[in-house]
Amino acid sequence: YLLDRTFASKGIGYFGLMGYGYRGHIDGENNGTMPVNISAYNIISQGWVHPQTVTSTTQQIQLIPSDKGSSGFNIIKIPIDSGNNPKNYYLIENRVKTSTTGYDYGFYGMEDGNFSGGLIVWKVNENRIDFGNSQVNSKLVDFVEYDEDNGLDTNLHFGKSSSLYKENDTT
Repeated sequence: YLLDRTFASKGIGYFGLMGYGYRGHIDGENNGTMPVNISAYNIISQGWVHPQTVTSTTQQIQLIPSDKGSSGFNIIKIPIDSGNNPKNYYLIENRVKTSTTGYDYGFYGMEDGNFSGGLIVWKVNENRIDFGNSQVNSKLVDFVEYDEDNGLDTNLHFGKSSSLYKENDTT
């Protein structure tokens, strides 16, 4: 699981089925009626999609939305320190809310109610595999919040649309 079993944080929040994404829903329905897709980390750890690794010679990569299923989208992997610790890396995926049957339509029920999609950046530290996400400052899989409010880590919310990277955002 990628939720925090100590409940000190919200783990990965609504952004993955193995966090609180099992609570996904659409307006007027109960939590859990439309769960969201699993996270990029879970997808690659199961071998369903092999990530494209960015190297010093990578020039351009197109991120295909995750609503295409395992045969039609991609995940980008960026090593943090490929020489010394290949178990630390970033994963980037393009998540979108699609029609009423898409994998991530359940994002509709997120706290700010206006999810339209965006890029999710995950920071992975496979050295923490035995601990999962039960240590707020040293997680196996950490959702990098664009809006930097750290709401997932401080129990403020389960995720917001503003936590994703959008077109024209700068870092």
